[in-house]
Amino acid sequence: AQLEALSQGMTLRDASAYNVQFRGVQAVLIDSLSYQRLEPDAPWIAYQQFCEHFLAPLALMAMRDIRCGRLLRSSVEGIPLDLAARLLPGRSRLRLGLGAHLHLHARSQRQHADASGSGRTARLSLSRQIALIESLRSTVSGLRWQPEGTEWADYADHTSYDDEATRSKEAIVGAMLGAAAGSSGAGGGAAVWDLGANTGRYSAIASGLGRRVLAFDIDPAAAERHYRSLRRDGRTDTTPLVMDLADPSPALGWAHRERRSLEERGGDGVLMALALVHHLAIGRNVPLPMLLGWLADLGSELIIEWVPREDPMAQRLLAAREDIFGRYTEEGLQAAMVERWVQVDRAPIVGSARVLYHLRRR
Repeated sequence: AQLEALSQGMTLRDASAYNVQFRGVQAVLIDSLSYQRLEPDAPWIAYQQFCEHFLAPLALMAMRDIRCGRLLRSSVEGIPLDLAARLLPGRSRLRLGLGAHLHLHARSQRQHADASGSGRTARLSLSRQIALIESLRSTVSGLRWQPEGTEWADYADHTSYDDEATRSKEAIVGAMLGAAAGSSGAGGGAAVWDLGANTGRYSAIASGLGRRVLAFDIDPAAAERHYRSLRRDGRTDTTPLVMDLADPSPALGWAHRERRSLEERGGDGVLMALALVHHLAIGRNVPLPMLLGWLADLGSELIIEWVPREDPMAQRLLAAREDIFGRYTEEGLQAAMVERWVQVDRAPIVGSARVLYHLRRR
């Protein structure tokens, strides 16, 4: 965007990651007010912000640990460059772009912080500013992260479903989605939030019915595989997002009002919580009434899969801990529904002990 702006005699005065939203998997700059006329030989005022909001997080995620992306939750101002420089491995200094834009940039910040007086304002010709942006683009493009085979990224290959149960579940989910009104009429365009989407098998059913889909998963590898498959297929109706649903994105910024929480962003769409209940109720100790109440804050309709404790996937979770989940029963789930939900449909999955429910918020 900055290169395009420079070609038109303009510049971006902001480079916040919050100025970018997604249409499917396509990033879209939404802050048109950031454009201003380029002053002759003026430096790019948003250079530091770009490094803090984009380059530093991406470098840490690619070279240190993909979970470093969570550091962005600690501040709306991005990741401080001195912190990023300390956290990055030593070999990052040997990469020209990272050495210049992160390590030397952080050192320059420290020197300017220690210096007294205002000093002279740096000047940067148009050709040098274009070279700077090209260098940033090259540095970001050179960062690579390859998703490893993890428990949840490979989940679709290791579930307890046989082919018959898989076909049954897909058919039931499709029928329930078709009957879900959301906020736009049956079968219409209400957004679907696929909670625990993994690599997107059931997100694809929702998008195939004309729904816009936000596909949440805790596993970055699963979300990355989903993203790559959408890019490969040219799909623009689904956005994969990494999210720990037991610790979702909070409100951020001044008075918690600059950026809204996950709950504040939902409310009227359709939720799918497939193969999720046991992970939150058993794996994260969330009582069923709390879980169903929270889901009612996120959406107006819910397609939820009940996974009984006898299920192999539930047994895997119980094997590593004391069984304190006496209330984890289908009757307990039904009792938890009553306060906030009305049951529209209940459909057992053929060839499986699992059951799908379609609920509508009261």
